[in-house]
Parts: sequence; structure tokens; C-alpha cells
Amino acid sequence: MGKPRRRQPRSQGRRSSAGAAWALGLLAFAVYCGNGRRIATNDSLGTSLLPLAVLLDRSLSLDRFGEQLAGATGLYPSRFGLVSSYPIATGVLLAPFYALPVAERAGSHPTADEWLNFAATAEKVAAAAITACAAALFPLLVRRLGASAG
Repeated sequence: MGKPRRRQPRSQGRRSSAGAAWALGLLAFAVYCGNGRRIATNDSLGTSLLPLAVLLDRSLSLDRFGEQLAGATGLYPSRFGLVSSYPIATGVLLAPFYALPVAERAGSHPTADEWLNFAATAEKVAAAAITACAAALFPLLVRRLGASAG
């Protein structure tokens, strides 16, 4: 019979799991952002601009970007102004992630085109951050639910 395996102290195992989770999250973020491309679908345009409307105009209306959004899909005029046809939850929940960069840029009074450019980049970074968090937390959740590594 061989020697019995020595068990790792529980706190050390948690630290190594957390470290691996951080590494996986950072890797997922790097891979997602690595191609340098923006999200190419026009239908998410309203959702990507909604945090800007909330922060800059304290509104859900995208009127500030009206000219630039002519012909864009997923938007329609309403009695409240130009709005996205998609649910507002994602855009509203992302507003805190946009707050600091928007506050920093707002002082230089960017044009609507510059805000559109910013929104396209911010949309990708926000999506990458959410994906990275999910990738990092999933193995921890699986482990917590009782799945073993071996």
C-alpha cells in the first residue's frame, strides 16, 4: 500500500481555485477583445447607445443621435422620441459601467458621431467583461455544486 495522499488545507484550495478563475477570466477577456473588431450587428446599436442617453440626457430617448441613426434597424420613433425596439434592461444596467468614461469625455463636448464611435467600443468592452466574469465564475460554481476535478 502506498502512502495516503495528503489533503490540501481547505483555504489553500480555495485560493488556488480563485486564482485559476481570475486567470480564466482574464484569458477570456483577452480572447474576446483580441481581434480588435467591434460588434458588427446594427441591431444592437440602440442598446449600445442607451447608457449614453441615460447618462447624458437622463432619458431613454436616442434623439441626440437621430441623424446618425437614420435607417438603422431596431429603432423606431415614439411619442417619447427615438427609442430602441429591444428591452431597455441591458442598456440601463450597463450605464454604471459607462459612467466614468462618459464623464471624462463629456467635458470635451463630443459630437454625436464621436459618441457613436465610443459606444461601439464600449459595447465590445462591456460584453467582454461580462463574458469574462461568466467564464471565471462558472468553474467555481460547478465546484461549489459538488463536481470534483478527478
